Amino acid sequence: MHRLFLLLTSLVLVALIPSVASAGQPRPEPPKDSAPAAAPVIGVPAPSSPEPLVGAVGDWIDGLQRAKDAARVSEAAQAAEAAREAEAAQAAEAARAAEAASAPAVPMGSVWDSLAQCESGGNWSINSGNGFSGGVQFTNATWMAMGGGAYAPEAWQASREQQIAIAQRTLASSGWGNWPACSARLGLR
Repeated sequence: MHRLFLLLTSLVLVALIPSVASAGQPRPEPPKDSAPAAAPVIGVPAPSSPEPLVGAVGDWIDGLQRAKDAARVSEAAQAAEAAREAEAAQAAEAARAAEAASAPAVPMGSVWDSLAQCESGGNWSINSGNGFSGGVQFTNATWMAMGGGAYAPEAWQASREQQIAIAQRTLASSGWGNWPACSARLGLR
């Protein structure tokens, strides 16, 4: 629409500019029955026909359109680059989270397996509904206080290794007293 407006404006201007050979020559008198002609623009020769001006205006409009298209392509490229950067940042964050959520491997038959055997029958994913869950029977308050929420909302939802990592923190914080009966039975305190 804008292009059409510019083209029509150009055609109107061409129609209004009188046709003179040079600025210094007198203008011929218009016929008596026609409308008066507009004054010539000094120093600007009028084109002999509107085609060169229309072509130039068309070329100018095409140039503007190409510039707009190039700007759109540039904006799209920038948006795509920003999306790639955001995706890479998200992937890096996910990798950091996965690394944080992984716990070190613990060989089978460790003291923690013995404790879990006593506390839960060795079932690391037990949730009996009595307020304790997981292999070494964490309360949810202890699980969350020791950082278990980084692994899972409740102990029974975490892996054996993740539960052992939190059990090791709990042991370092308050000793074997968190498992009074089984730690005594196993001779751990």
